[in-house]
Amino acid sequence: GRQFLFTTLRLMRVLEGHAVWQIGSHRIAISPGDIIAVNNVEVRQFLSVEGDFYGEIFAFLPTIFGSDAACLRLFYGRSPSFDPLIDKKLECYDTINRLLDLTAETFASPDREARSILVSSLLISASALLLREIAANQPDAFASANAGCLNAGMVISETVRYINTHISDEFGVAELSAHVNLSRSYYSRLFQSMSGTTPGAFLARCRVQNALRLMINDSRNILDAAMLSGFGS
Repeated sequence: GRQFLFTTLRLMRVLEGHAVWQIGSHRIAISPGDIIAVNNVEVRQFLSVEGDFYGEIFAFLPTIFGSDAACLRLFYGRSPSFDPLIDKKLECYDTINRLLDLTAETFASPDREARSILVSSLLISASALLLREIAANQPDAFASANAGCLNAGMVISETVRYINTHISDEFGVAELSAHVNLSRSYYSRLFQSMSGTTPGAFLARCRVQNALRLMINDSRNILDAAMLSGFGS
């Protein structure tokens, strides 16, 4: 029953065990071999787990895609009917598994510079391949008729990038909307329509999570962690 949210996109591959997972409004049963694509604004919650559960999580910031906005549709620009559980019947399924194998192998490499470039390329390739086949086989999976859909993905991506870069500063929704050159009201509606949560609530979660990270990983006291996470009081 624990909820969690991180400011990253992720592809999760189940290695062992069975579970029921709630992702936003979706409740899905996951088992070994499943691949799930989730974004960084939908809260995920394990509702039940059978036995030991193990999985690999390939997490990355939206900025990994650079200007390749099309890939972001896999994580943001999707209709409410989109199932985050990837269909194993897709022709690309085996190829995606191989790309994820290569990502894991590359990440273990001692060459940090080469590792960064190769991991990014592999994850972009995996996401682009999934997007292309899902769009071809499930034309209703993405809200392509909505002209603002892709732009919404970019807006959310830029929001996450800005929050990650300025997490220690004091700012709110007004500054976020100004950063992406949108009115606060339109920005808030757009963000919530695509994510199911308000930008203010998402920012608060990011700040709390960063404070927890500082206390756990850096042994900061609660006051320092709060100040370094943008809490003014």
